[in-house]
Amino acid sequence: MKNLFSAFLVLLASANAAMAGTKSFIVPGTDLETTNGGALQGAVHTYDGVALADAGFSGFALNFTLPSDYKKNTPVAIQLRMYGAGDACTVRLYAKATVRYRPGRDVTTEDVGLKNNGDDLFTVPSLLRLVTRGSTLRKAGNGTLIAGSIRDQLAGDGITAFYTRQGVADSCTRSVVVTSAKITYTTN
Repeated sequence: MKNLFSAFLVLLASANAAMAGTKSFIVPGTDLETTNGGALQGAVHTYDGVALADAGFSGFALNFTLPSDYKKNTPVAIQLRMYGAGDACTVRLYAKATVRYRPGRDVTTEDVGLKNNGDDLFTVPSLLRLVTRGSTLRKAGNGTLIAGSIRDQLAGDGITAFYTRQGVADSCTRSVVVTSAKITYTTN
């Protein structure tokens, strides 16, 4: 009987794990906010968004709210979609910081929860071809906070993720256009 009960518990745990899944939503590039000299593109093409200039530092802020079915403290995948035109070149785009908003709590700024998946430096092909770059948003945990006190990650949290292109550190002499961001999260 004890083995039967143990088998039932294992089966129940597997069923609960199987019920949790993932969902995604898209933030259009035209909804991104420019920072540090980034220039907002007009809607000339349906895939336009934020143009990150070559000179100095140009960046953008990605704003979204974690949906009501988001599973507490699980990583959130962010996939940026972008293109450039001209010769193939390398671009340095890095995940800079995160601001978290929650009713009844101090706004929290931190630079430990948002990380690129892989190197900051990547190649943009020579044609007008869409490329993707991934990053992962995790709870701040025990990392150092710049301001505020939110260390976990909950449904309903407002998130602003900051990204910066460091044009002086890459080989592209033209703008790179971020057309959208796909947000993928684990559900309850």
